[in-house]
Amino acid sequence: MEFDRAVEHKILAQILDKHVWIFAKTMPKNPHFYTRKKDWDDAILFTQCAYRIREFGKTEIFRGWPYVCFNFCEYKYWVMDKNPDDAVIINRKII
Repeated sequence: MEFDRAVEHKILAQILDKHVWIFAKTMPKNPHFYTRKKDWDDAILFTQCAYRIREFGKTEIFRGWPYVCFNFCEYKYWVMDKNPDDAVIINRKII
């Protein structure tokens, strides 16, 4: 059901938005922010968010490499790890 997916997208974005985002100052040519699993009170929720980003996202090529990105409202979210269980960082940038 399409409505259910839209609600899931909104809930995911709300969960992500509640966490601390740090500017990736070492990458000024690709300005973005990241949140770290170790800064979350709930590591399981972090991993579930990483899974949802990969589930809801679409593959995009960046500098010759494929990344699964989830675009919602003004942000693009992605994890670097192919296996969300291994993710320790979730990235986002303004689109």
